[in-house]
Amino acid sequence: MENELEIVGAASAGAVARDIDGDGYLDGPCPNCGEMLTGEYCWNCGQSAKDMQQPIWTLLKDIFDSVLSIDGRLWKTVPALIFRPGHVTRSYLDGKRARYVPPFRLFLIASVAFFLLIFGMVERTGVLESDDLIRTFDARAAIADLPVEGKGKLGEQEGFDELFNDDDTLNPEALAEFVRSISEDSADFTDEDSAELVELIQNMDSFTASRGELFNAVQIWAPRMSFVLVPFNILLLTAMHFWIRRIYIYNHVIVALHMQTYIYLAACLAIFASNFSSGLAWSIFGLSLPIYFFQIMRKSYDTSRIFTAFRVFLLLIFGFVGLILVVVAVTVMGATEAGLIDWERLMTETDSYFNVDAT
Repeated sequence: MENELEIVGAASAGAVARDIDGDGYLDGPCPNCGEMLTGEYCWNCGQSAKDMQQPIWTLLKDIFDSVLSIDGRLWKTVPALIFRPGHVTRSYLDGKRARYVPPFRLFLIASVAFFLLIFGMVERTGVLESDDLIRTFDARAAIADLPVEGKGKLGEQEGFDELFNDDDTLNPEALAEFVRSISEDSADFTDEDSAELVELIQNMDSFTASRGELFNAVQIWAPRMSFVLVPFNILLLTAMHFWIRRIYIYNHVIVALHMQTYIYLAACLAIFASNFSSGLAWSIFGLSLPIYFFQIMRKSYDTSRIFTAFRVFLLLIFGFVGLILVVVAVTVMGATEAGLIDWERLMTETDSYFNVDAT
């Protein structure tokens, strides 16, 4: 009973622990478990002994120091990574890691900076304030490809061009007249078929959204899909060096992360420089990529110049294909998120129409 009372008393006394020495850490009983504090962490429960009752500016300084400076390593890593291609990577692979920010953490910082900058620029252009509706696919072409039993496609029927207004929006009155004329010309076209065709065309034309809705959806999916490029590049590097036993997958992971980090950081610099000369900034950015890739791969893998250049060539080609696929994926996922495409409804209604048409 006495021990229990001591524990309760110590725990209650934890609320009066204070920073007596002025070093930023509490002295006295741990506020969490009541044990006496003897360092930066409680030896019993592991809770930090840092004094949170400090001026707001002190707390902000601590956050800035821990997140941005990362003990000063960020300011040593970024310039070396950009202007000394392969130096940071080779040092990290050789075990000299204490002075540099870990590759994945650096990649996260660079990607966040890039997307914040690029999205901020889009918002400042004012294009998102437009009320114009946009669509991600050519509804007119898709509707024109719909078949009509015994009569070919809808786009081949007389009066199809009158279905759309000058701004490519669907004209409901013209649609009703168009479907009526088709049903009169075909004995197999029932009233139910006409109603289903009208509904299908209207639904195919209804997948629209505002610029802001699509932009918000892209903001969600672009950072997610960009992560796919890292394992994609790792697989490419592995495939191009799989017969060299002294090179491990770990090497490819570090090289791929540093490559992707450079792309983000160099793009950020190009965005800033484009305020002065857009063409020159992006030209330098584009030309720097093969040079940077050659240097980092040459220093990291220690292979011949000819084979390194050939691998860089392959990496740029397949990397460009991968980038296109990611852009397409971001567009599709963003359009789906914004409501521009409802795949389940579109596939169900299209399948229903084709089944009716087939019978």
